[in-house]
Amino acid sequence: MAPSDVYAARLAQERAIFAEQKQVHDLPEIFHYWSNTHLRPMMEAFGFSNPDQFYARYLAEAARRVDGPARFVSLGSGNCDTEVRVAALLRDMGLQDFVIECLDINEDMLERGHVLAREAGLQTQILPLLTDFNQWSPEACYAAAMANQSLHHVVELERLFDSVRQCLLPRGLFLTSDMVGRNGHQRWPEALRAVWGFWHELPAERRYNLQLERQEDWFENWDCSGEGFEGIRAQDILPLLLERFHFELFLPYGNIIDPFIDRSFGHHFDAASAADRAFIDRVHARDEAGILAGEWTPTHLVAVLCLDPPEMPLRSRGLQPEDCVRPPEPLWSAPPTQSLSELTEFLGRCGGTDEPYLSVHYPRFRQVHELVSEGPRARRVLDVGAHWLHQTLFYTEQDAQVFAVDGAPTFSLPSVQEAARRAGIRLLQEADLESAQSLSQIPESSIDLILFTEIIEHLTFNPVAMW
Repeated sequence: MAPSDVYAARLAQERAIFAEQKQVHDLPEIFHYWSNTHLRPMMEAFGFSNPDQFYARYLAEAARRVDGPARFVSLGSGNCDTEVRVAALLRDMGLQDFVIECLDINEDMLERGHVLAREAGLQTQILPLLTDFNQWSPEACYAAAMANQSLHHVVELERLFDSVRQCLLPRGLFLTSDMVGRNGHQRWPEALRAVWGFWHELPAERRYNLQLERQEDWFENWDCSGEGFEGIRAQDILPLLLERFHFELFLPYGNIIDPFIDRSFGHHFDAASAADRAFIDRVHARDEAGILAGEWTPTHLVAVLCLDPPEMPLRSRGLQPEDCVRPPEPLWSAPPTQSLSELTEFLGRCGGTDEPYLSVHYPRFRQVHELVSEGPRARRVLDVGAHWLHQTLFYTEQDAQVFAVDGAPTFSLPSVQEAARRAGIRLLQEADLESAQSLSQIPESSIDLILFTEIIEHLTFNPVAMW
């Protein structure tokens, strides 16, 4: 299929997805608990409490910087509901002489925007325009451009950002609240392991994906960009903004908290439950600690951008834009050269046990992993006879689901359970490896890579025929 045909097909999917969505921003109640408890204080440090107030505050500032009527443009406005609310706030602030051009590809949504604007008495301020902003060529200059949860739908980011630069007045502002994590809203490996660590605390009924209508006993790192444009180039947004603009305000947040408060699983939580709130608080605390320590990067961003370096740049929690870029990595990467410190660290992850054994066999485990790393990417790894997870731990460094099978004598040990929890390894306890009833717990009953590196010599049956 030619690139133009692929784009046309995705465009049709995108229109179909949103054509009937009248409330595209509705989120679970537990999200609102989290945002009011944890996100709102971050925003209030800069004079606004929510995205609507953010846009109104800085559109008003942009209007103040121009001489005469203020013209704004909103990129990917959808139903124009955010724009209508923001326009009402601007009117309440005393700003009357302004227009917000609302660009979107969906006629049905823009028609709803017309209705909302008329109902609010803002039909002269809200101007819905049918436009594919992937191909947008501005014909006017603007005091400000805004993009509310729309940039992660853009394929031609470079073109769009260049167009914004071209159309902004010299002191104009570019405002955005958007998702800037991994493409398709996936987790990068380091964050995925942290999600899995909390996932196993959830009862089975809370692991049901309400959007995809499937059970996820093991959290699936789903790529949302498979249809339409959802998260199509999310990970490129921040690097490209850094190349073309300066950040007047930079407020990044969130990563491993996302699956627990979003639409797929968030509705399972009760915002009125003290236990559920405590769980969300605990996930948020770990998320925030990981972001501040540089263990993983934020997946959300509220930002004010400008063409020239600002006199007083504002930074939330001291985080700098360039430090929040997560560089893409190879799908597989070999471990570093063995050293004494590396071996010591590895032993610590195994509970500090079995040092004489590992001092001999650790190089063998590394060699096996290097050989595997040269092959196709394995999304599901099964280690049969995993013992104390000596070999298993190597495969948690990749973006893979890792399962370990062994008996109670090893898997009941606190050190093994703690190592599995920290690394996101799912332990499948099996009394008889020849029968392997525990395999039914593996999603879709499929595995890409099976390891027998510590058990072959102990078997009395043919593992190739069995497994």
